[in-house]
Amino acid sequence: MSNFQKPAVLDAAAFENIQKCSQSSTTIKEDCLRRLAQCGDDKDKAKTAYNAFIAAHVRQGNPPADLLPDEGLGTLVAELPFVRKTAEALQLSPAVLQRKVDSWLSFEEKRRGNQPFSEHERADAMAILTLKVPTRQDGGLWLFRNPRRKPNTFDGLLDDGQLPQRLGLILSPGQTRLTFSFRAAHVSDVRRPKFADATWDYLPYWDWRGKTKPLAPLPAEAGLEEVVAEPPAIGQVNQTVRRITISSV
Repeated sequence: MSNFQKPAVLDAAAFENIQKCSQSSTTIKEDCLRRLAQCGDDKDKAKTAYNAFIAAHVRQGNPPADLLPDEGLGTLVAELPFVRKTAEALQLSPAVLQRKVDSWLSFEEKRRGNQPFSEHERADAMAILTLKVPTRQDGGLWLFRNPRRKPNTFDGLLDDGQLPQRLGLILSPGQTRLTFSFRAAHVSDVRRPKFADATWDYLPYWDWRGKTKPLAPLPAEAGLEEVVAEPPAIGQVNQTVRRITISSV
């Protein structure tokens, strides 16, 4: 068994995630740690070296053996980057797409509350909910699993407003996120995450056990099981989408 040495630039949590990652070989762990050790205590240099290293090793974990085809896989999509990148893919201005997104979410909110919605809102919702553009255009997507394997990933997880903290997300108050849930059968290349699937900034916030690492004061037991996958198309969402605003961190 290899005797891993902690590089000076890594904090204890990040080192543990590399050292104990069950989805990664000893060779990959040693190679990564050796490259980071060469960076001394220079975090900028280490970040560049780490992110370059993991580019060749992302999404190579094992598929989850117990994944149900109708099980929901969810993510909280950062709204502003989503609008900007989706607008680029559709060759629209971000302002135009933002108006359509606002109209779509108004439709979703009114539909949930059994309130009347306008034909304009319905049309904007249909236009977005049939898009074949990927949810994310730059890399894989991290998704979490509902503890009870519900088709709606967010079932029972939004009531207390603590889902962002439960997911261990690095957020600022006032940010908005969209609740995207996908049927597992419609998500391609679903894998158990490895340390190499986490970027440098998120490496300390992931958990080598394959679960999210909740932010304090939430207990570790509140963590949710995660997978990484090919980003599904926007039109593959299987539940009503909501906008949530981060009130605190």
